Amino acid sequence: MRSKSERTIGNKLEEYGMAYRYDSLVDLDLATVSPDFQILKPDWTIAFWEHFGKEGDPEYDKNNARKIEVYHDAGFWEHSNLIITREKDLENPGLLEDIIERFLLS
Repeated sequence: MRSKSERTIGNKLEEYGMAYRYDSLVDLDLATVSPDFQILKPDWTIAFWEHFGKEGDPEYDKNNARKIEVYHDAGFWEHSNLIITREKDLENPGLLEDIIERFLLS
């Protein structure tokens, strides 16, 4: 994994026994994306998890906004089947567990 934060997320998914692919290409309607994590939920549906760890770089932020738009166009939405975290989010103790329990295991 490319960053410490992504390793932390991957390790937490593994702790919960979640099957996932890391940084794999996925064809969505009119575009191909490479989500940080493609996760198989217990109900056999797919969720994507994007961790935006380098916010503040205008080009990076612009690309991420486009990527979110592609997800929305394909029917993937935050707090449903699309999880988006930022570097500062990982400073919140228990947040990863909460996300996994509320959005991936329910």
